[in-house]
Parts: sequence; structure tokens; C-alpha cells
Amino acid sequence: MTIKIQLKDQSIVWVSIEEINIFSESKNIIEHTGEYICYLKFAETPPFMVIGEPLKDEKNKPLIFKSYREAIEYVKVQTNEV
Repeated sequence: MTIKIQLKDQSIVWVSIEEINIFSESKNIIEHTGEYICYLKFAETPPFMVIGEPLKDEKNKPLIFKSYREAIEYVKVQTNEV
């Protein structure tokens, strides 16, 4: 899912939220984890292309969200502080 957020200064931030999936060798399938990672995108690109920087914590580790709504709310709070 890719969304556009307009900042207070009227500039635009593109955000891509992707579900984290893992490959199960024993089942030979891709399984959904129910967790999401969020990227700040450098430009509007088609949804299948995630070109951007993942949101990270203080230890430079990507943030993991329990739902796409949680990721959206986090980005809105962070971008409104700019």
C-alpha cells in the first residue's frame, strides 16, 4: 500500500507499507507474519516498486508494525512534527 501525506509546509511525503512475509522451507510456501514495515519513498513509483528508506529506531533497526493502520498513524505523528 502506498499513501501520500501532505505536510504542514504543503510538501508531499510518499509512504509505502508492506507486509512482512517469510518463506517456509518445510511447507514450501510464503507465509504472512501479520507484521508490517514502512518505507519513506523518494518519489511516487508504482506500488510494486519500493524505492526508499525503511523507518528505523535509534539502533538503526527497521521498525516493525502490528498493522498498516499503526504504521500510518506513526508516520502521521512523525511528519506533523516536522
